[in-house]
Amino acid sequence: MPWCPKCKSEFRSGFTVCNSCGVRLVDRLSDFDNISAVPISEGQPADEADENTALLHPSPGRRRALAVLRGLIILFLSLTVILLIASNIS
Repeated sequence: MPWCPKCKSEFRSGFTVCNSCGVRLVDRLSDFDNISAVPISEGQPADEADENTALLHPSPGRRRALAVLRGLIILFLSLTVILLIASNIS
């Protein structure tokens, strides 16, 4: 399993870059002794696997947006249930 040498996060096989730090992943944390934790340049194209990393480890901004979206969905579903119950009572 790949690891981020900077933040010590573990990733699934196939990922090559930490989405939080932008650092290349290593196979074992002990491999970090020979590798410098330098972020990958933003101009470098990402693999498909790297794009999926954001889904596994969302950034704080994305987590906040997902929490707001979940809240809105719960509110919408609650209002729908209330309106359905109110229409059946009438």
